[in-house]
Amino acid sequence: MGWKDHKIKNLIKEINDMFEKVIKRVKGKEGGDLGRIIINHPEFNHAILVPLYKWSNINANRVMEAIERFLNSDENLPLDDQMSIIVGNISIPKGSGKTVPITRLSGTNSSIAIKRSLLRVENTNNHLCLPIAIGRTFVKLCSIVSLDEWRLITKDDPTTFNATEKVIKHRVMTGSFIRNIKTPTKNSYRTAMALTLCRKADIPTDRPLSLVDIKPFEDLLNVNIQVLSAKLCNKFCRVANVPGRKNIYLYLTQLENGENHFDGIGSINGVFGYGYFCETCLKPYKNKGKHACQTTSDVCGSNHCIIGDDTMSCFHCNRSCRSKECFDRHITKKDKRGRDEEKSMCDKVFQCKKCRKVIESSQRKPEQHRCREWKCQNCFKYQLGQHLCYQRMNVKPSSAVPRKYFFYDFETYQRDDIIQCKQGYVPDSPCEKKCTTDCRCTKCRICKNCSLSTCGLYEHKVFYAILQSTCENCGANDEDDEVTDQSKCFTCGSRCEKCMVLKKDQTTLPCPTTCGYRQRVFSGTDAAVKFCSHIMTPHYKNTVLIAHNAKGFDNYPVLNALIDHHGVRPNKILYNGSKIMYMHVAHGLDLTFIDSLNFIQMKLSKIPECFGLTELQKGYFPHLFSSPDVFNYKNGEWPASWYYGTDSMSEKALEAFMKWYDTKKNDRFDFQKELFKYCVSDVDILRRGCMKFRSLMMQVTSKTNDRGENIQGIDPFNYVTIASACQGVFRNLFLKEVYVTMIADQQTGVKSSCPSKYINDRLHIQLPDKDDWTLKEDIANRYSVWDTMFHKSDIALVPSEGYVTDAFSKASIQWLEWIMEKWRRKGRLVEIKHGLNGQEHREGPYRLDGFHVESLKKQPMSSWVSLI
Repeated sequence: MGWKDHKIKNLIKEINDMFEKVIKRVKGKEGGDLGRIIINHPEFNHAILVPLYKWSNINANRVMEAIERFLNSDENLPLDDQMSIIVGNISIPKGSGKTVPITRLSGTNSSIAIKRSLLRVENTNNHLCLPIAIGRTFVKLCSIVSLDEWRLITKDDPTTFNATEKVIKHRVMTGSFIRNIKTPTKNSYRTAMALTLCRKADIPTDRPLSLVDIKPFEDLLNVNIQVLSAKLCNKFCRVANVPGRKNIYLYLTQLENGENHFDGIGSINGVFGYGYFCETCLKPYKNKGKHACQTTSDVCGSNHCIIGDDTMSCFHCNRSCRSKECFDRHITKKDKRGRDEEKSMCDKVFQCKKCRKVIESSQRKPEQHRCREWKCQNCFKYQLGQHLCYQRMNVKPSSAVPRKYFFYDFETYQRDDIIQCKQGYVPDSPCEKKCTTDCRCTKCRICKNCSLSTCGLYEHKVFYAILQSTCENCGANDEDDEVTDQSKCFTCGSRCEKCMVLKKDQTTLPCPTTCGYRQRVFSGTDAAVKFCSHIMTPHYKNTVLIAHNAKGFDNYPVLNALIDHHGVRPNKILYNGSKIMYMHVAHGLDLTFIDSLNFIQMKLSKIPECFGLTELQKGYFPHLFSSPDVFNYKNGEWPASWYYGTDSMSEKALEAFMKWYDTKKNDRFDFQKELFKYCVSDVDILRRGCMKFRSLMMQVTSKTNDRGENIQGIDPFNYVTIASACQGVFRNLFLKEVYVTMIADQQTGVKSSCPSKYINDRLHIQLPDKDDWTLKEDIANRYSVWDTMFHKSDIALVPSEGYVTDAFSKASIQWLEWIMEKWRRKGRLVEIKHGLNGQEHREGPYRLDGFHVESLKKQPMSSWVSLI
């Protein structure tokens, strides 16, 4: 700019003009967004900051004021290339678009919409979705009165007041008012209500409204408006906590094209799918008594329980009640709707007086409780201190309901964006082969600057996906099952918005002409989003989704689509380094994503030969030819051989490819046709190979019990890797468990503890003084069997924290031994417990270096020290 070596104080006007241009360009048309400006220089003691404001309130004068305040102490700083000016912008979500899909669980008709928890706002030609959503949720706080009561309440209101203004003032309404607001076809009533709200709150209606416009509506209606965001995985993006105000809830959906939309939430419990919701913490919870905060008590279960001056304790369960009202609710056998219950909160839970631990009475009776005990999740026994347990066998299948299996494959192009570090990709060592970006050797694979193999590569973008499904009702057990674009199944086939809904676990039949297809195609640059929208439906509950090398690629676009477009975060992800080995999506769907390469560790092209599928053969496709420019390429020349990645083929593979290519190179190339044929072939090989592997695995691991009943074998796809599946086989078929069964002789009443074990799911007991094993049913005439507990197995289970080795101080042990020796010389035998003559004594969570039991029992505290 020609300002080098000039002083800031001499260029005030020029700098002012520069900031005017910068601010005008950054803030654009959206004055509701937030911005800040930071000016820095190595010689500054601190940066010049313009605080975070709306762009409508930021101008060059505000920036110059900050600079002038700084110049009072530093007026002679030069302008040079070390001066940096950072202009930041925070885009505030605005609601202006049409109604967009709620994508929490499914595509265009999600479970939120199905459950009627959402108050949909159907505005198509204005920017009023925010005030309409606020109005619809506000009227749920108002009481409905008769027409005569309405006239009596509003008789003194000004004649200029319309119905909405009267509702705002008195918080009551007539039945006809709420019906008009709720009826989808009567948009004029909602629009009139929204315009009234905007006028009363002094909010403009000629632009999209954002989160920063909500505060005036809160003050007008005297409510707290909480906003739930789909893009943030159904977390709150705006929270208000003004005391004394009731909450109303909005739902903000956001799309990549910039459109946002506000809907009202009629039932916040229904949105989260929980029975209870704390309006103070904004957290859902399932069971009354499982949540406690400033206003919610886990003693009485009420969400309006404040600590009073008359706190009291319950002598029956030892719990502390916040007030007399809290105590009354605590002992009352009523639920939150006033219905009778078998047990009160007092009967359900008790608290230990010593350790203050709260325990459910159904899990542990008060007389059984021991302080510092814990329950082992393997043997399900209560333990004290360190506990060494044993491996258990799998007694039940991981899924009682037959599962569906989806096999899919993504096709990508990689010509647009190169992924590289800030310093840029530089090969770690000189490359003699002169590799390209598409194919790099081991020498130039790693970047010298960031040490990553992904640096300098094109980003893979999904543009095509094929999905094939199978289940027990179609081809899960048929290795010759062929899936075409006309194959149908009522269980695992495709569903539309009409037939995909499950009502109380009742399966509806698919639409006869449009649904039920086992093969689906998703195309376009948003193919991954369409794929996830299709599978995220209640009808596909309990499904395993399998791709070859999913851990290396396919799981990543799925994860991105789930989070960015559906607001769903997998509840469990298992990594191996940076690879996603396993993903599980709960949210009422039970979708499991695994990698077939973790079970069948070979190239996809080797699977047909491995499993004897001689009629199948993996094809070829010019992956490097793929780009948006050639999606409609038809009847053109066949792509050159290098587009097929010949540089990375082995000699044998290259020879086979060139033999095939010579038969095709003179033909005409249809991109969509060849793409479809190639993808279908890949998914077909994957599906049939995996189901053949599953069939063989279940066949060799099945067994027959002594009643002649066939017990299903191990399904490998209930596990993550072939190693974990083999562990499951061992635990089911070969691991022997030993139990202890308590019996009582009906004649003498003598109780005995006998070894026992399960053989073919039937309990066998070794009676006292006998070597053989007897069925439980065969001793029923003489013995009463009243308890069976797991004792041990042949394999130890490594504790979750490892085998803990306590460390001892050599000096402290020597000192304690000297104290005992000193008293022995005086003729008195003193025994002090320490880590090397038994075990360190514990008091609560603490271990004591030395402990003299007799001193604790017989002598006052002052005499303990006299031992020393």
